[in-house]
Amino acid sequence: MELHFNLNVTTCFLFSHYVLPVMVKSGGVILNISSEVAQKGFANRAAYSASKASIVGLTKAMAIDHAEHGIRVNVLCPGTVETPMVSNLIKEKVIKRDKSLSKESLQIILVSLRILPMQPYLFVQLKRDT
Repeated sequence: MELHFNLNVTTCFLFSHYVLPVMVKSGGVILNISSEVAQKGFANRAAYSASKASIVGLTKAMAIDHAEHGIRVNVLCPGTVETPMVSNLIKEKVIKRDKSLSKESLQIILVSLRILPMQPYLFVQLKRDT
């Protein structure tokens, strides 16, 4: 459990902690990466699911805390993305013939590059008329 929280939550927190003082002066956007398992959970991976849900909670709190400084904080929660971890899980599930990994979920696996085109929209600073 500690590994998942250190890798997923602590790194988001520490990165933000160190860049926010600079961003307070100039504004900007922080984009944290979580996962759809933050909302859905993931069988036999409670620590991983909890760490991803914690990123969502951290992002919401940071967005509230820093909105007055013109800093937007968003979280991207992609579905299944082809990574080494996912490849290993698929291999395990196929070998174990686990029924929880459906044919449909295999068909919707995304290559990580497919989510990149939408990320710039999360960084756009909207101009507001005052």
